[in-house]
Amino acid sequence: MPCQSAPAARRLFDCSENTTTTSLGPASLSKWPAEVPQDSLLLNGTASSVDNPSISMPSSPPSTVLQLMKRQRVAWETRKSALSSLIRKGWSERALIGLVHGNALPPHTRLPSLIAPKRLPHTEITSKGNSKRRLYRHITKSFPSTKPSVTTSALDNTSSSLTTTNSPNSTPPSSCLMVHEPMMPNVMLTTNREAPPTQVPANLEAKSKYAAVSMAPKDAIARTANAPSDTFVTSAKNLDTRPRNATIARRSECYGLHPKYLRYNTWEPGVFSPTTSDWTETALPLPRPSPSDLDNPVVSKTIAENPSLFKIVTPINVANFEAMLTNHPNPTFVKSVCAGLREGFWPWADTRREGFPDTHDASRLPPTDDAKAAFLRQQRDIELQKGRFSPAFGPNLLDGMYSMPIHAVPKAEPGAMRMVTDHSATDFSLNNLIDHDQVTGFPLDNMKHVGEMLLHLRASLDEDTKLVMWKADIAEAYRLLPMHPFWQIKQANRIDDALYIDRNAAFGSSASGSLFISFNGLVTWIAKNVCNIDNLTVYVDDSTGCDIDCDVLFYSPYNKFLPRHQKTLLDLWDHLGVPHKEKKQVFGSPLTVIGIDVDPNAMTLTQPPLARERFLAELALWSAEPSKTPKRAADGDARHTRKVTAHFKLKEWQHFSGYINWDINVHPYLRLALNNFYPKISGKFKPEQKVYTNRVVRADLRWAMQHVQLSNGVRVLKSISWGPDDADYIVYGDACLSGMGFWLARSNAGFFASIPANDEISDEIIHFYEALCLLSALYHIHKIASNGSRIIIHTDSSNVFDNFNTLRCSPRINPIIMAAVDILVDGNHDLRVLWIPTLENSVADALSRGNFERASHAAPGISLQTFQPPRVTMGHAKK
Repeated sequence: MPCQSAPAARRLFDCSENTTTTSLGPASLSKWPAEVPQDSLLLNGTASSVDNPSISMPSSPPSTVLQLMKRQRVAWETRKSALSSLIRKGWSERALIGLVHGNALPPHTRLPSLIAPKRLPHTEITSKGNSKRRLYRHITKSFPSTKPSVTTSALDNTSSSLTTTNSPNSTPPSSCLMVHEPMMPNVMLTTNREAPPTQVPANLEAKSKYAAVSMAPKDAIARTANAPSDTFVTSAKNLDTRPRNATIARRSECYGLHPKYLRYNTWEPGVFSPTTSDWTETALPLPRPSPSDLDNPVVSKTIAENPSLFKIVTPINVANFEAMLTNHPNPTFVKSVCAGLREGFWPWADTRREGFPDTHDASRLPPTDDAKAAFLRQQRDIELQKGRFSPAFGPNLLDGMYSMPIHAVPKAEPGAMRMVTDHSATDFSLNNLIDHDQVTGFPLDNMKHVGEMLLHLRASLDEDTKLVMWKADIAEAYRLLPMHPFWQIKQANRIDDALYIDRNAAFGSSASGSLFISFNGLVTWIAKNVCNIDNLTVYVDDSTGCDIDCDVLFYSPYNKFLPRHQKTLLDLWDHLGVPHKEKKQVFGSPLTVIGIDVDPNAMTLTQPPLARERFLAELALWSAEPSKTPKRAADGDARHTRKVTAHFKLKEWQHFSGYINWDINVHPYLRLALNNFYPKISGKFKPEQKVYTNRVVRADLRWAMQHVQLSNGVRVLKSISWGPDDADYIVYGDACLSGMGFWLARSNAGFFASIPANDEISDEIIHFYEALCLLSALYHIHKIASNGSRIIIHTDSSNVFDNFNTLRCSPRINPIIMAAVDILVDGNHDLRVLWIPTLENSVADALSRGNFERASHAAPGISLQTFQPPRVTMGHAKK
């Protein structure tokens, strides 16, 4: 047996620090003016109380609109009256956020409503000079406004996960610049700092561990929609939502406190993520050709008449491989992989697909580049020598055969090339025969697994123990796997004037990666469970491990000493017939793993300098604004110009998205740069298709480039999991159609702001203000907190919760999340956004509705302040 043993991308408002402070209690609220109602206004109808329950009456559409308008006016006048009373009595204080009220506003701050069609200019920042300003690296300009655009389909609001957002067709607003609060004179000036901790109701302080699954946007709009005309309005308190809330709350520890966008960058002691080898224990068996594929008389005849062309060729010792998997808990999967090694793998294809010809020649002439042409001939000779190419059989295809173009593609190593068959060429490509849903989702161990491995090993050793990383590489990877003869007949390669049948999995097939992951996943399972190589991860054909420095064994085939478990893995490969080359078996500290330099002693992940420079160069290329070229008009006038739109092929978009995802290992916030990027290529499948960039995509990539430039490219491997008890600030936020409010629980400080009353009622408007409220709370904390603070913000919006925990959102919400990331990077803060039910968010809910009495009863002694939200433009709706 072989087994022996952060950035200046965007400047938010620099706000004045002029404030006044007071606290409110139930006793003081009894002195409020008579016009302040004792029952809160219901957005679903008239005022309601226990003695006078609200009943929905029949109404026509015009009357409904009038009622909505009247309700907005009443709510505004009520709030205005209440605020005026508070100010006269000295009970209200001003927040640091936004411009100070009381002075005439500059012309550019007289802003339209959310749905105004006018393009707005950039705004400048104004600030009082009577208080000390905190310096930031943010640039001093707001987001540019954009023209309204009509949403024509659900795909217009797709998220970066390439999934469709369920939203009705509408004409959503395209920009939102917040309007200011009414002028409020006679405001005292004080320094705004968090008040000393006050007694906070235990039921509110304890609500810090709830998380939520994504809920439909209709849940938000239901708060404002009129009830059917013939039904009674039921109080929300009477609806038992406890079962759903309990289900949501159970996910907090694994989701809200462990954001999904940090799933590859957050490590916890003793916790291990499922690996590729673990996946094999539950994986579905690989497919075999269907009766329809085998019942093809044209193909059957050609194979029967030319048996020398079709053979099963692999260096893998299938008997040894199968014997070492005797105790594998998923024997069905094991048998399917062994069947593929013996009889040829099947690529989830339907070769009898309607509309496809029996025979198709898409081959091309030899490359004009002499070096590439010589490489293809040399590689052909190697494939013939190893039996993976059949003998030449002439210039013409036989019946039932397909021939795709072949290319010489450069490898990462200078001067090295690989022969790739383009299985995506033409409408009758081989990849179009494959079920793409079946070949996606196969797992790869990533930097999270590497981090977990190192943290676990480091915790089990003395602090001064030196470690060494090692990496083992399988040679020829996909080419080790034989394909079924009924698929081999589709892989005729033309080199010069001769044709050869490619008998093995090809680089260029969409199924090859999934097939190889299945095979190598089982090899890794043997290494971990039979050969006891505990510290091992695998990424396609690269296996990575870590050992104690100087713990080495002699490997005779290479005549050298290697780290203990690297040598053990090579012994296993030799036993299974897996080929490898000496130059690819490396070790050291640091060592490059999946393009990232890993230092097991400093416990850091670092971008290699050369790779970082290449990535920045790509970002500069993709984000550059195209030049303008003259366009001669019909009258010969060349003064008119048009912009030359930048465009790239679909396969270049896909490659670049992979580049960004690689960088996310070090800069997880860069996911935001993909929220406008992915919708541009959603639904497109032709690799050569040209896809145009737009201004928004280029702006997002410039934002990403600034973050990379300002970063040192180093991420420290440490356990960064934390909970509510470790938080420096705990905040609750909420928004409705009339206002926004947030509450700092420990200092018992409440903040509120109004929103434009003429905004169109829609799911996305509510979503926007819920997110803007959270951004406002974060900005306020950033102004008063020290660097490196841990912040928890609670929201009852499941959409906002999902946005901040995944960094995936519609293009319209993306600017808000980007602004929040700018704050986090600038202050080196750590943010967790948690979901709580609305009933447990009572203080922020009351503040958002201007119901200060209810807020005071929920949080006795609360101090009230107004705030001006940061100005953020709503993003584009169209791709």
